[in-house]
Amino acid sequence: MTDLIPIWIDTDTGVDDAVALLCALKLDKLAIRGISAVAGNVEHAKTFKNCRNVLAYAGREDIKVYPGAIKPMCVELDDASEVHGKDGLGGVVIPESPAEKETMHAWDAIYEAAKKEGGKLQIVAVGPLTNIANAIISHPDLKDMIERILIMGGAAVGGNATMAAEFNIYADPHSAETVMQSGIPVVMFGLDVTVDAYLDGKDIQDIRDFNTKISKFFV
Repeated sequence: MTDLIPIWIDTDTGVDDAVALLCALKLDKLAIRGISAVAGNVEHAKTFKNCRNVLAYAGREDIKVYPGAIKPMCVELDDASEVHGKDGLGGVVIPESPAEKETMHAWDAIYEAAKKEGGKLQIVAVGPLTNIANAIISHPDLKDMIERILIMGGAAVGGNATMAAEFNIYADPHSAETVMQSGIPVVMFGLDVTVDAYLDGKDIQDIRDFNTKISKFFV
């Protein structure tokens, strides 16, 4: 059997990130070592809550969720609640997670996870990069412990936050700069990739036809 890929997911869980979490849970090649919440699509308290609740809904309370940055490094939070709804999940209500809340800061939890993986940990960042930048600043030796950082962010074809800027980078450009200059290998999946990764009506109906609680939440 192929060795599992150890990953850490850093997310500002809105609608799209909730779907990404559910997909990641189903990929048998991944070993999710932890998840951290960051302010972005909505405020941090809501992204933290959404992460926990989505995992509980999927029956994966075994994966710990760590609280992260409540605001960007140097700018004010300009969220995307007009897209994701005030709660971040478009008004979809799921039960509260019964799991005990973690108190370790995301940047420390990332560091502790990286130390255990012998340089093999990969970070999947699907929100603003505040937590990752804080980890790099707080733990300078982290750069030698991370195999690579995979970022949903950036734009080569025009932006979605401004005419030129993509939301996750625009939301905290100073943290993005810290990550890019860290020396850790970075793979970016920008809008030129993500705008083509959409679900059409047939896709949604196919998912609905599974008729499970996860598929109902998904659509």
